[in-house]
Amino acid sequence: MNLVVALDVSGSMAHADRQRIVGEALASLETYLRPEDRVSFLTFAREPRLWVDGADGASVIDWVDRLLGHQPEGATNLEQGLEEAYRTASRHMRAGSRNRVLLMTDGAANLGGVDAERLRRLVESRRLEGIALDVYGVGGGDYDDDLLE
Repeated sequence: MNLVVALDVSGSMAHADRQRIVGEALASLETYLRPEDRVSFLTFAREPRLWVDGADGASVIDWVDRLLGHQPEGATNLEQGLEEAYRTASRHMRAGSRNRVLLMTDGAANLGGVDAERLRRLVESRRLEGIALDVYGVGGGDYDDDLLE
């Protein structure tokens, strides 16, 4: 497995319930990843920041607290976060591996490309290259369903 976790750390993700949900989801990754898997973590708000670049799957739990301790940063550039996640996944692609980006967000994108059709084309082009996308909508129903779909 080659997994890139892209975590939205914008202001709208600062709610305690969203932090708890993200923490539980990230902690559960530990049960699914093996040492031979590659995992990368990046956060994004106005700009993406790569925290972990292709670490072994056994090191997931070491990064959960660090990622959750990040201060929310205001606006959300979902497109730039996705693009960085895909670039990272491309760097770590290996023959025979499953390549996935896991996007964790409330979908409240307000910077960069926010057009759902434009983002859909990005996702489809990367899927054709062998990188799948899973979206984990975080929030109590006030996330942007149209954009996340």
